[in-house]
Amino acid sequence: MIRILYRELHYQIAKRNPLVVNDEKQFKKAIKNAMSLKRGLGVQTFGFIPFGLLMASTFVFTNDRLVLASLMVSLALLPFVFAMYVTAIQASYVLSIGLFKPLEALPIRLGSKYLSGLLFLEVSPALGVILPSVFVIMAKYPLEGILALLWVFIGLFLGHMLGLAIVNFFALKVHQRAGKGHTLKSLVKAVFFLLFIGMFMAMNYLQYYIREHSEEVARIIGKYFIAYPFSVASIFEPSRSAGLLMVYVAIIAPVYYLTLRAVWKKILEPSVVSEKIFVSRFKAKITNKILALT
Repeated sequence: MIRILYRELHYQIAKRNPLVVNDEKQFKKAIKNAMSLKRGLGVQTFGFIPFGLLMASTFVFTNDRLVLASLMVSLALLPFVFAMYVTAIQASYVLSIGLFKPLEALPIRLGSKYLSGLLFLEVSPALGVILPSVFVIMAKYPLEGILALLWVFIGLFLGHMLGLAIVNFFALKVHQRAGKGHTLKSLVKAVFFLLFIGMFMAMNYLQYYIREHSEEVARIIGKYFIAYPFSVASIFEPSRSAGLLMVYVAIIAPVYYLTLRAVWKKILEPSVVSEKIFVSRFKAKITNKILALT
């Protein structure tokens, strides 16, 4: 079911993107990626791996635990921000295209688990950024590497949950004037994408700064060790790190469940916002040949 939902979501997104739909070659490429779950996620993941390898190179040439812990704190921000951004954007698309509407009339049991699984698949390519660094730590310090991996998933899940919360409070409305909504959504998506790319560039400088001022950075991290991503630095204190992980799971699990239920309820029964429209004279025009067939 999730595979079918993924294909339909990305097909509808491609069809609504004017930059794609007006270029037949780009449209065919987008549809080819959309029709395969493995291909779609694989292309995104492999796109992130070069950045991940670049980040991991810093971890290779140091064995200082203080430096490694500080570097992991900075790197842990990337999957967190990516998960929050992608969840918010894709959940708003799920609503605007009415992804689950055709399924409501079918004799199948719908549930928020499908929404959760679909959106978590969308954020999984972010692992390509951070896993190379985690594997380097795991090769040097196996137990600490496993804890780092668990913290990565906590960060992904936390960002995913906050993305759902943002959508729940700000985006779950259907506007009768779809064009305006899609334009604003595309603009927000472009701005956040540029900011996310900017984070990669800033991360290179940040890693250099951390290597040169590791003790100063460690003091700052120590003051806020409970808050994510500073809590990631606890990986070299296994018992403390495991305790913090359990606390995070105990808090995130019920909050995520309640947030997901609220989002799911609003997706099934969204609020409708009506606006004044100006009726213009009818004009016949030739439509895009791709849209004419879809």
